Amino acid sequence: MYQERILPNLAYVGGGGELAYWLERKLQFNEAKISYPILIRRNSIGILSAKNYKQWQAFDLDFTSFVKPIHQLEKSYIKDNYEMPYSLTKAKEQFESLFQELHEEINSIDPSLAKAILAEAKKSNNGLSMIEAKLLKHFKGKNQVDLMRMQKVYDFLFPDNSLQERKVNFLQFYINYEGDFLDDLMKYLNPLEKDFQIMVLD
Repeated sequence: MYQERILPNLAYVGGGGELAYWLERKLQFNEAKISYPILIRRNSIGILSAKNYKQWQAFDLDFTSFVKPIHQLEKSYIKDNYEMPYSLTKAKEQFESLFQELHEEINSIDPSLAKAILAEAKKSNNGLSMIEAKLLKHFKGKNQVDLMRMQKVYDFLFPDNSLQERKVNFLQFYINYEGDFLDDLMKYLNPLEKDFQIMVLD
């Protein structure tokens, strides 16, 4: 706050974590009547080796998929690439429609019983979700090799479930890069864009 008092900024460009810190101070700025800068989230970059890039291509997934948590990524991959013997989505829709009709009918007769219908509907939906989770676990077991490869690429991009830039020193890539690493890196970095970029090392 002292810094902004003596050297005010029109805007502050930073990463997600830095902006979260600034947002915690907004009320304090208002209370002290100090000009609060416009917050601009810069973009971030993940670096993949050529080997990991080839492994990623085998999954036939776009880069935006890797922004999801790994369990969501695995679930989407299984559903998109391995035909399950039975999809419970349709069953859930049928159950929901049935219970909705029952609820409307019972409510017109005895509103006190209508709540019981909603409770049973929720119980049935939870039961189907549990079965679906067990089916997914079964298919994960059958495709363990593919999912381990996916996990490896994901861990390379997001070590310890964090952005690579927070965990890995860029020198690890710089010393093994045959071209001009910094010049090529600058092609992906734009402080006025917030998209997550992927750079593949040749």
